[in-house]
Amino acid sequence: MLKLATGADLTVADFFTPWNQDALAANDQDLGSGGVLLLPDQPGARPHLTVAAGKNGTIYLIDRDDLGVYQRCGATCDDVVQVTPLGFPSFGMPAYFNARLYYQGAGDVLKAFELSNGLLSSSPVSQSTTPFSYPGSTPSVSANGSSNAIVWALELNAGTAVLHAYDALDLSRELYASTQVPADQLDGGVKFTVPTVANGKVYVGTQSSLNVFGLSTQATQASFALTVTKTGTGDGTVTSADGKIDCGTSCTASYPGGTTATLTATPSQGSVFGGWSGCDGVSGATCTVMLGSGSKSVTAVFNAQQGFTLTVSKGGTGTGTVTSSDGGISCGPTCATTSAAYGSGTLVTLTASASGGSTFGGWSGCDGVSGLTCTVTMNASRSVTATFNVQRFTLTVSKGGTGTGTVTSSDGGISCGATCAAPYDGGTLVTLTASASGGSTFGSWSGCDGVSGLTCTVTMNASRS
Repeated sequence: MLKLATGADLTVADFFTPWNQDALAANDQDLGSGGVLLLPDQPGARPHLTVAAGKNGTIYLIDRDDLGVYQRCGATCDDVVQVTPLGFPSFGMPAYFNARLYYQGAGDVLKAFELSNGLLSSSPVSQSTTPFSYPGSTPSVSANGSSNAIVWALELNAGTAVLHAYDALDLSRELYASTQVPADQLDGGVKFTVPTVANGKVYVGTQSSLNVFGLSTQATQASFALTVTKTGTGDGTVTSADGKIDCGTSCTASYPGGTTATLTATPSQGSVFGGWSGCDGVSGATCTVMLGSGSKSVTAVFNAQQGFTLTVSKGGTGTGTVTSSDGGISCGPTCATTSAAYGSGTLVTLTASASGGSTFGGWSGCDGVSGLTCTVTMNASRSVTATFNVQRFTLTVSKGGTGTGTVTSSDGGISCGATCAAPYDGGTLVTLTASASGGSTFGSWSGCDGVSGLTCTVTMNASRS
């Protein structure tokens, strides 16, 4: 990565290259396959950030004011803001929207990484279910201001291309694919094509045509009613991000077909928010509703505040759910914190459940703990934290034969030599390099996913040897 100074001539003002550039180049894993994205200013000591990824499946978050040059912090160190595993080669660029980066590598699903306080989440906060073959995709985002965001990605198959649309808040929810409608079928795609969003439409170029996608006549003409009902022993208001609903007084509004409405519940003084029903997506006090094919009704529960508030938060690098036996607490995979009111003296039992690829790390703030279960007696307002961590696996290197030599990993975790085993996050791609000692020759590898000369690659989806 180069930063050029402008003047009478272009000159190199700064640069960055990975510490293991020689190994990356020798194994066709260079950084140059992916593009560079400049990010909006971020909070923290280094507000001016840029991001890039390449064939080695690693995301580099870099300070634009100090790119980090080469091996400045050591022979196996990149002096950048953050290095995050993507897991698959990148041949494009990410999209950025509302503090999220959307990446899709070759052979991988679409992934969203959260950007908070100038750092990326260590693992995706959301991902789709459909992997794209080479070259992956460079996604685009359409939105109505800061709401109703859709991520568009173009998939290339043999002889055809497919345009996919995903909910930007939940990539597991695919909203549309061009294969669903016969008239929307695309012909052969062109590598590295980016869906272009302009004037409420999405433009996609293929080998023989330019295709324009927009709302159908039927969807434009159709409108559907969204009705909000409030229930429970307390009171509060429900408002929509577009201002059409303020319930309160205005609890029904009409929306064009295809609209996603975002509702927020706010309890009145002396009440607590109890939960939603009827939503397509829920995050704490926020409810999202997709008005695709008919009118919908949602219910917000407000309860009179009695006794004390129990607040449940989640920590760690993984994901999971926390629920209470009475149903008052229900904190799903995307929920960071939630709360519920309980009468004085109530015994609350909480249960943690780790999501796939994560493990439960433990509780804090409980009166009693038994495995996944936490008990709290509500004699005061209480806070409890459940920790979930990304699942880790051990890579063990053994050396055989009559000679001697060393085996090292590109990240420095293995140096065998002395350190012949190391733990890695699930999905991490580890590159090992063998080096024969004087008087010895390197024979071969076994147990690798891929081998190129002295180099062995292993994807850590289980403990490996």
